[in-house]
Amino acid sequence: MRQLLNRIFKKKNYKKKNIPFKNILIITAVKSIFLTGTLLLLFSVLLTFLSLPHMIIDSLALFALCVGIGYMSFSLAKAMRKNGLFCGILCSTGVYALLFVFSLIFGTLGAYPAHIIKFIIIALTGMIFGIVGVNTKLKNDFK
Repeated sequence: MRQLLNRIFKKKNYKKKNIPFKNILIITAVKSIFLTGTLLLLFSVLLTFLSLPHMIIDSLALFALCVGIGYMSFSLAKAMRKNGLFCGILCSTGVYALLFVFSLIFGTLGAYPAHIIKFIIIALTGMIFGIVGVNTKLKNDFK
């Protein structure tokens, strides 16, 4: 198990290996899905022992989603070393579109203004972490 986790979260310099954008996007998406799923699993275990209002449960789910999108935007922008805003918007729009489609399928669409607010929060998180990912220095940048 430890070897699998080390292999998943191993730091890589994608720029030197010249890996295509699509592959980098898939790698970061898988990592962020794993991170978001782990956070949601922890929150669900916590909620089995506690009785919390619906508003707090939605906030915890939005927090887990923002952490996953932030990680995805940060990793993608750090690997690409350019276009941090584009990476953040791409990640947040893609994830939000998937969530919107699933909410249409399962009939849990909810209030329309709430979706706009959630999208704004998700987009800002993606953009901020994308900018931070581009501006983060790698170990090789000091040489």
